[in-house]
Amino acid sequence: MLNARVQKILVLDDHNPGPWHGADRATVIDLLADSFALKTIWLPRAQAGEYPMNLHGLSSSKAVDAEEMVSVVDRDLARIESEIAILESKVKVKRAEAAVAVAGLLQTVKELHAAGEVALFENHSTEEEFESARMEALAQMKAVGRRSGAARSLVAGRGSTDLRLLMRSLIDGTYLHLSKPTVDRRLWDESVQAVEEVALRLSGSAGIQNGLFES
Repeated sequence: MLNARVQKILVLDDHNPGPWHGADRATVIDLLADSFALKTIWLPRAQAGEYPMNLHGLSSSKAVDAEEMVSVVDRDLARIESEIAILESKVKVKRAEAAVAVAGLLQTVKELHAAGEVALFENHSTEEEFESARMEALAQMKAVGRRSGAARSLVAGRGSTDLRLLMRSLIDGTYLHLSKPTVDRRLWDESVQAVEEVALRLSGSAGIQNGLFES
């Protein structure tokens, strides 16, 4: 049970090595080693009655009998349990922060598309209106860049992969179209849909409830 909890911190949801943000790799590996040693080394030796027993890496350096060994094991299991719980709490906080950052990014992507619609497809009566609409779209592009940077520092696992795919989809579609004076409506709609599909996956992998791009 303890090993499974440590593994869940150490291995990301895409099966790549972690740990998740909020957990220190060295601490996680030490806990995994301590749990492994108790289960596969010290408890089997205790069950075999190998007393007195010189212990390594536990809270006591020696156990002279079963009673003392039980006390040592209980103490060390409690310590490992406590440290795992602390790490789980830290990871939970960081994943919640990642969800907030991604939600902010996805909202900004929606605002970028709305600004792009105005810039590309609304009739502008003056050159000033046209330039203003373009500048608004540019401002939203920059906002997406800032928010993606904040999200990138927090996401991991599938969320990290989906974030890269989102930005690639924006660069290949939305950003490219906004760099042109005119764009075919069908191409714009297709690029927006492609971004929204990736965004929906990202909202799921980042743990956002009620994804912003659900229809």
